[in-house]
Amino acid sequence: MRTSLIFLAPARRASVSALPAYAETEDHVGRFLTESCKTDEGMRAEQAALFSAYTRWCGFEGSNPVSSRAFAARVRETLGMTSPKGMVLSNSRKYYPGIGLIADNDTEEPTPWAR
Repeated sequence: MRTSLIFLAPARRASVSALPAYAETEDHVGRFLTESCKTDEGMRAEQAALFSAYTRWCGFEGSNPVSSRAFAARVRETLGMTSPKGMVLSNSRKYYPGIGLIADNDTEEPTPWAR
């Protein structure tokens, strides 16, 4: 008995071309940072508060949040920090320099996840 092989090269190419679009829609941390945060030299965001706002945002979006470690790595990457040593330490709390929640900086009604 002979077994036939089926090659799915065209379908694979379609899948590979769909990866950037899928990655963009599934990048919850990137979307949160773009939609809910602002970067500026004079800003800073407390690490736990920013992660808490992100997890609330995920709840409103219906998506599963990444771990706090993965979130921290992504924020540092976005800010161009090569290690956690670039964090600002104040009163035993760690702060990301150069980023803040939009709701903390606007006079408009804050979004529900930024409270």
